[in-house]
Amino acid sequence: MYRLTILLCLLFGFNHATQAQVAKDSKNYKRIVKNDSLLFERSFNNCEMQYLEALLSEDLEFYHDISGIINSKRAFIETMKNGLCGNPIYRSRRELKKGSTEVYELKNNNKVYALIQKGTHSFFESKNGAAETKGSTAQFTHLWLLEEDGVFRLKRALSYYHILPKEH
Repeated sequence: MYRLTILLCLLFGFNHATQAQVAKDSKNYKRIVKNDSLLFERSFNNCEMQYLEALLSEDLEFYHDISGIINSKRAFIETMKNGLCGNPIYRSRRELKKGSTEVYELKNNNKVYALIQKGTHSFFESKNGAAETKGSTAQFTHLWLLEEDGVFRLKRALSYYHILPKEH
């Protein structure tokens, strides 16, 4: 029994060590933080669609706990153009919760083929040019796949556990 306990502790410790998030000063962490900024600060907050073109995988899947599923890059970009960025009355701004970003590597034969990004973000809304009000806070998980051209593109996105301010 004693040997089994030691073996289980060693296996658990090894498994835990191999699944740790990457260091915040690593190349892959910095790469994902930059992609996140382009995706949200430039595309979502400022409606600069050229960044979506560059960052999204052609077969993007976006899962949202309130608005459902979007099954392609084209559909996602059209939703942004015609929805958030096409509405002169309503504006939404996303803010990443400081320190919430976690990045994990997925490897095959010790070579990174994808990165998982997890974090928390908040949204702020304004209508008809009025001052912003706090919208929801949510969790997100992104799968960034390393594509043939050496660029990590957003392949799968999950946005979930949206909580409105009154629920905090």
